[in-house]
Parts: sequence; C-alpha cells; structure tokens
Amino acid sequence: IIHSDFNPFEYSNNSHLVRGDVVGLASKRGEATNHVAGLGTPVDILIPRHNNSEEEDIFFGWNIDTSYVGNMTVVTFLVRYNGSALHIDIGHNYTDPLPVVNLYLRKDAPPTPDAYNWTFRLPIPQANLFSIPAGNDTVTASPYSWLLEAEEIGITADDVVNDTLYFLGIQFENGVDPAT
Repeated sequence: IIHSDFNPFEYSNNSHLVRGDVVGLASKRGEATNHVAGLGTPVDILIPRHNNSEEEDIFFGWNIDTSYVGNMTVVTFLVRYNGSALHIDIGHNYTDPLPVVNLYLRKDAPPTPDAYNWTFRLPIPQANLFSIPAGNDTVTASPYSWLLEAEEIGITADDVVNDTLYFLGIQFENGVDPAT
C-alpha cells in the first residue's frame, strides 16, 4: 500500500504525463525489478525531487494484516489520508494459464462473495489497459491492478481519525493458490 501527496516521478523529463494520484511504485535496477521484502513499517524512501523538498510524505505498507477465510485471502489495512485513491496490485507466479482473480473490498468487516462494498475481476483485458510513453519505450498498466478513484471509495476524515479498517478479499478461481 502506498500513498504519496506529490508526483514521485517529477525528476523525470516526462513526469508531466502523470496527471492523477500516484498510488503505486516499483523498485528497479536497470531493466530488472528489484523485489523488496521483509521491511518493517513505516518505510521511508528518499526520492529525487526538482525542488529538493522534504516536506511532503510518502508511506508504504502500514498496518497490514493477512488471514484466510475459506478459499479467500483477506488483507486488513488502515488508510492515512481522507480523499485518497486506492491502488491494488496482485502478484502471482502463474503463467499458463493466467489466473482469474476476484477481488472483494469491504469497509469495517471481512468480505465474502456475497457481502462487500466494491468488487472487481482480474485480469483486465489487454484492450482496456492504458499505456504512456516513457522515453523510447512505452509503459503499460498491469492487468492485475485495480484502481479505485478517490470519489469512488470515498475515504473520509472520520475513516482516518477513527482507524476504520478496510478488508480486501482475494479469491483465485479454479483452486489456484492464495495471493502473494
């Protein structure tokens, strides 16, 4: 989980193409993804900025708990800022066939396939993914990502102050193992 109140890509000459909230980052070394695991929370990350400001905050993976309810992985988390968007990225190790994943998000209680506030089915079809130019390359969204815009999820100041719990249910179809 990430929240940033600034564009963390502003050091790049094409960062002006980022128009919405940035709600996800990947760590890379050259062309290879740098997998980071086992860090405590909160995690502080220094990101180069044009104005060298250190006043803004960026938070990664706070107050997260995972459990299993039947054949569903349930991730419990808190939110930090009212008016935030929520970006969910599902990692898996399957290549053939690609798994179908049902996501269920519920406020205040664990979700079930019959009781949830929001739901989404992954993967997103290739034709519905967005791409942006990145230098001589193009970056395309992950088919295993779900973005809930701030207006859709409606996180309030009360949700932040009262430590409202959000529960994400992750259910792989056809008996595939739980999410990573």
